[in-house]
Amino acid sequence: MAKKADDHKETQDTLELNYILGHLPSAQHKTGLAGLIFLLDTMEKRKIHPLPEVSEESGGVWKFRFTRESFQKVFDELYDAETIEVESPTKWNNADLIEIREKVTDKGNSKKTEKVFVYEVVVPKGAFLKGALPADDEGGKKLKLWRDMLWATYRGKPAARGVYNERAGRNPCSFADNSWSALQKKPGAGEQLAGSLLLGAEGSNAEGVPLKGTFEENLLLQFAHTACPLFVTRAFSVKRGNKENHSTYSVEWTEGGFVLVMPEIVDIRKYLARYAKWLGSQTPTTRHFRPFSSLIDLPEESGLEFLSAITERRVEKQGRGFFDTVEGVEYYYMVKKGNSVNLLASAYVPLSPATLDQYNHLVAPQGSKKPLNFLFKTCRIRNMLDGSPWYTGMESIFEQYPTEFFIWSREGSPRNTPFFGQDIHRHLKSIAEKIQIETEANTMGTNTHAGPAGIDRDERLASKTRSIVRQFVISELKERVPKDLPAGKTHLEWTKEDGDLHLSEGYRNALEKVCSGAFLALRGRKGADIAEFFTGTLCAHPQFLRNSSKDGEKDDYLLIAQSLVDPDEREKIKLFAMLALSACSYVYTKDEQEKTETK
Repeated sequence: MAKKADDHKETQDTLELNYILGHLPSAQHKTGLAGLIFLLDTMEKRKIHPLPEVSEESGGVWKFRFTRESFQKVFDELYDAETIEVESPTKWNNADLIEIREKVTDKGNSKKTEKVFVYEVVVPKGAFLKGALPADDEGGKKLKLWRDMLWATYRGKPAARGVYNERAGRNPCSFADNSWSALQKKPGAGEQLAGSLLLGAEGSNAEGVPLKGTFEENLLLQFAHTACPLFVTRAFSVKRGNKENHSTYSVEWTEGGFVLVMPEIVDIRKYLARYAKWLGSQTPTTRHFRPFSSLIDLPEESGLEFLSAITERRVEKQGRGFFDTVEGVEYYYMVKKGNSVNLLASAYVPLSPATLDQYNHLVAPQGSKKPLNFLFKTCRIRNMLDGSPWYTGMESIFEQYPTEFFIWSREGSPRNTPFFGQDIHRHLKSIAEKIQIETEANTMGTNTHAGPAGIDRDERLASKTRSIVRQFVISELKERVPKDLPAGKTHLEWTKEDGDLHLSEGYRNALEKVCSGAFLALRGRKGADIAEFFTGTLCAHPQFLRNSSKDGEKDDYLLIAQSLVDPDEREKIKLFAMLALSACSYVYTKDEQEKTETK
């Protein structure tokens, strides 16, 4: 909150504004203060003068001393704009056409000449960002993302872009005069807030009371968009038939909306150092229209992704780490339709080391981000933030989408998204490895806990169900296609030491039939029918189940038996079996990899 009375000094030619970070009313205001400092830092580096005097004191106190000229200079830079040419495949209404060009585009293996219409448009210049962004295609995409965000959120209506039109014409910001006068003459006075300043503001509440803020606080909101991370949600739809990928189904991605992240900043200098590093980070060039680092599948993911990125995808466990920089985030999911800007969702996401550690392990287990199946990823992230078990909601996914999304089919499964079974295979495997390590530690007495470490029952059940399903698939394949087994092994038994894996068409067809048959049989079963199928089909082949009369936690037979008679546990074991079938169904050989790499 800006200080008043004795702390607010004013003369005819100077203006002093004092802010205490911890007293500012919202994350947007705190991000705005960071944005003001970020802008001034970049102006100093680019030798733009005059600049206000800035001083930082203990307790998060920031003091600014403006002259009338430096005040004008800051806002001229903030709202600077330029006129650029854009190409459109269609004509625009009520716009002056510059020229018509012919453009050659690649359409698969052929080239096509298309006609495009060229127009001039005013866009925010963002010179303060250009110096922080990489000097490559991805940097250009990040700048365009920021420009498009402004035109779709804060300045979503053309009538709100007047200040940018002034700057594109090389005129000074006219509103700076009124702002200067208001801050000089009415310190601490309030003014009504609009959505062009405060995201989500409606002007007044349900009782008709206007939403107001002081002139000093509202000033900060104008800078929030310079220091807030930006993301784009992806909406998807299932398409049947895909000639390019030769599969029955494909996934078509479209842009959903913009997500603006407003951090709850604790230390501005630390935050800006991390923010600048994030802006300038080099990412691989992709064919995506948007920067790859900005693409998310859930609005809630935005805060997790940003904090994961600025901590180099690790949780700093020594001291408070980045929690001395940011405590949490607010996110605002905005979508523009016509001239209407809609706030679809907003929330505060408090972050803990455990939550971020889980997210890092999900999206970047080896330290670098990897693509994930969108269904698996969105389900896992929602469960992380809700504090729900990792598998919650997956049963409904199985009911909503075609079987080919979960049981691998060379002709049917989508090729333009990572396969669901790959991700669930990694997760179930990690659970099994974790249980093995904990079991060995307890047996040898090497665990660091006060007593024997208890193994989570759900993880035990998931791991044992996986083992049963794997043995079922192995046994079925050895019975159905014994002559097609390379070196007498199935793909589930194959190791790296065995060399490259080559599988026949007959093997692949048998694998799909085994997994899809069991998957569909389980999906349609309820109640006692689940136990009947589990014992009569999945366990029809020999299975290894440990028996321990002394320790129930080591008794696999007891674990499975109890789960099959308990109604809730029965649904759980059904889900784990379907997940394991999805994991077992996928096989990706070197032959397929070579074909993919040559496309």
